[in-house]
Amino acid sequence: MDASTSLVDEYARLPLCARALVPYALVIGFVLNPLFSLDDFVAFCPGDILRRAQFHRVFASLLYIEGAFSTLLVAWAAFRVVAPWERSRGTLRTLSDAVAASVLANATTTCFATIVGAFVPAVFEVNFLGGTGVFTSCFVLFTREIARAPANTDLATPFGVAMPAKRAPYVTAVILVFLGGCNPLEVLACLYVGNAWAANGIVWATASDGTLAQLENGALRFASRQPGYVAVNGQMLPVDSRDSSSDNSSSTASSFVEGVAAMVSNAAREARRRFTETANRSAAPAAATTPAAPATADEAPSASRGVDTRPKPQTREERAAAFAAAFERRNSDDADDDAT
Repeated sequence: MDASTSLVDEYARLPLCARALVPYALVIGFVLNPLFSLDDFVAFCPGDILRRAQFHRVFASLLYIEGAFSTLLVAWAAFRVVAPWERSRGTLRTLSDAVAASVLANATTTCFATIVGAFVPAVFEVNFLGGTGVFTSCFVLFTREIARAPANTDLATPFGVAMPAKRAPYVTAVILVFLGGCNPLEVLACLYVGNAWAANGIVWATASDGTLAQLENGALRFASRQPGYVAVNGQMLPVDSRDSSSDNSSSTASSFVEGVAAMVSNAAREARRRFTETANRSAAPAAATTPAAPATADEAPSASRGVDTRPKPQTREERAAAFAAAFERRNSDDADDDAT
């Protein structure tokens, strides 16, 4: 129970491409191949390409899985090979390199078959098939990376013996041909493509980081927003797991509550501000029409300083009477000044 739980959790933490590779292999290996014979349509075969003009096999061999053992091996490779590569290189880089490696290896194998077919007619037989497409891509990319490594690099083998890294692809090729029964022309083509790719002989087959970034932000934007996607710059969206789903839901709920509380607080603050402004505007005319109270003893000094506390005239008659009184008072003041 613990082992299966840990396996499920490890699968949930895989990046996008590696996580999709597991059900991809299981569906093809255990459903589409035995029930619908998909392998008969997508398997790479130089004879079908050259004699029957089935050129789609050059591109469709990534859908080919040989049998049940290869199906389980592809699922294992998703955990141990594809996932580390995708985390370091990016999801779209992994896909583009895998497709380019498969197509280049198949095209090179077809060219080799046209040369060797004059001496070995068996290369045109229907049973002269290529291997599982995922393994072909992995071997090409493995050869390319080893060819780019420094010359003094050693590689640890499963038998506990270190060997020069430069020899690893050729030792692997011998094991695949003589012990694994793989197609010798295909293995030779993988070695050739991997070394040529490392020597920048086929740079045109490699998509630039700028092109991949444009696809991430454009036509493939829907894929780049999926959990577990690794961008070209190395950023990875968090994957969904059973433990994090509750945390995500609780954090989402708390953020929603906080947002609602902030919205209510802002609305109350705005309503209070508008109410205060309305009250101030309504209080101003009332203060203007209210008669002033008589000055008290405490307010006497303000009156002595020339502050007019008399009520202001409101009607036209009151304003006329006030004007006449002021005019008479001014004339009397002028007469007193002349007398003095």
